[in-house]
Amino acid sequence: MSNGGKRPPEDDSKLPYYKLVVIGDGGVGKSSLTIQFFQKQFVDYYDPTIEDQYIQHCEIDGNWVIMDGRSQNALARDLGVSQPTVSRIVTQIIHDLSQCAPDFIKMPETRYELESLEQKFYNLTDMNGAQRRIPCFALLDGKHFAVEHPPHSGSLNANYKGFFSFNSLMLCDSDLRVMYCQISELGVNSDAQLFRDGPLQRSILDDLVRMAGFRMLPDHRTLMPPFLLADNGFALTHSTMQPYRQNSLTLENYEFNKMISAVRVRVENLFGVLTSKFRILRRDMNLDPSTSRALVVALCVIHNIQLGPLQLLDVDSTAPMMANPYDSPEDQRTALKLLDTAGQEEFSAMREQYIRGGRGFLLVFSVTERRSFEEAHKLYNQVLRVKDRSEYPVLLVANKVDLVNQRVVSEEEGRKLAAQLKLMYIETSAKEPPINVDAAFHELVRIVKSFPCDEEESKTSMTNMSRAKKRKDKGKCSVS
Repeated sequence: MSNGGKRPPEDDSKLPYYKLVVIGDGGVGKSSLTIQFFQKQFVDYYDPTIEDQYIQHCEIDGNWVIMDGRSQNALARDLGVSQPTVSRIVTQIIHDLSQCAPDFIKMPETRYELESLEQKFYNLTDMNGAQRRIPCFALLDGKHFAVEHPPHSGSLNANYKGFFSFNSLMLCDSDLRVMYCQISELGVNSDAQLFRDGPLQRSILDDLVRMAGFRMLPDHRTLMPPFLLADNGFALTHSTMQPYRQNSLTLENYEFNKMISAVRVRVENLFGVLTSKFRILRRDMNLDPSTSRALVVALCVIHNIQLGPLQLLDVDSTAPMMANPYDSPEDQRTALKLLDTAGQEEFSAMREQYIRGGRGFLLVFSVTERRSFEEAHKLYNQVLRVKDRSEYPVLLVANKVDLVNQRVVSEEEGRKLAAQLKLMYIETSAKEPPINVDAAFHELVRIVKSFPCDEEESKTSMTNMSRAKKRKDKGKCSVS
């Protein structure tokens, strides 16, 4: 490296110090590269057993630094093992980290986690401290990671940018935490192809919509499912929001693009952080294809570990879910079998039998009777005990809200109990005109549909459905 005849400072103790390690499979030319850089000569054959450690002063961008270049061979001598052993250790660590990726790279698993992610994006502020007010739950984009030309691959890894690569698809949250990482086998795959043909669009986003349902946005006008932000390279779907295209933009369209682009840029920031933190991503990876792909995942795991676990916000997850407005009437059709018995004490012995056969429960108390409100907690615990679950599809229902003058249990108390039990909450009245009666049953059906059931419960549900035409049952409020 030419330094224009300049000499480094005499006191090199104040110079920045960088220790570099050259890694790669055997025979790829690690020693040749190292010697060419430090000694400015090409060595066609080099015995790695006698390789030296190199230290050199360099002027980079006008600043003098000390570069300590080390190959796997030098590292092997320090550790007292052979270079192939070091290579195997590094490769094994890469694959081990990629194997544990599901523990550190994961999508929201509960509605509470999902709404917390949305609230974090909603709370993002601009330079003036004003909220961005974009309630997405993640940001989507793709990135090409450069590699040496994989053997026998022809042009399959040549991307549109003119180099060989593996393409990737990533989701991140507002803290730049990687939530999803998909690596292609080929470089010719575009971001849109990975999204269209991969599990993200085919199943994962659909599962999130079933879990969280459609909800009103804070403007109280727009009904949307959980959604993510992406650029115009992706398809516009019910769960993917993107800017308006640049042709014929109105002023309103332009302002909308500015709002979501100011938030979406954070996924670009993620790629910058990864390449800055892990410098190997700045150059062509010279590993076998499977290890190269595993390395990207492993580095994302390390990145997430450094960020720490997801910090959830205190959000109200009891807001009712709406029906999917894009479903056809046939898709929304549901068969219900309702059990409704009297609530007197003499029928309580039958309660566990009804609970055992139920798939979902309306847990009803009267706002005019505090004893029924206090009993609701006990009934919920009984459901969990009989079902042997830590949670189950239950909707907390505050009934008789039409009796305003007789009310002794406030809405705040009801919502507080719902939050304590991690249940959704709704207030109803069966008196004409009814209040939220249909909404309560419909909401419970959505909760049941989004809750995973075991094989035995599924069989029981189908058996009960076939028997429903033959007889009518009466029992405690439940849906199966």
